[in-house]
Amino acid sequence: MPACCILYSAKLNKYYIGATSTTTPDRLQRHLSAYYDRKYTAITDDWELFLVIDCLNMELAAKIETHIKRMKSKK
Repeated sequence: MPACCILYSAKLNKYYIGATSTTTPDRLQRHLSAYYDRKYTAITDDWELFLVIDCLNMELAAKIETHIKRMKSKK
């Protein structure tokens, strides 16, 4: 099921926002295992799910991701 996810790293004290077409546990596992080599989430391995917004389709998940990123806030 498509979703928009917010991950949090305590080591970095930062959030990562992303949309996914896979299941959120699978996507989180990929980030934790550095599957996305040389990407922002490969810096650390303590990412945890902060918020998951399930969506009806990938288009909606991408729009929500973009909206959140435009907010430019750590809160």
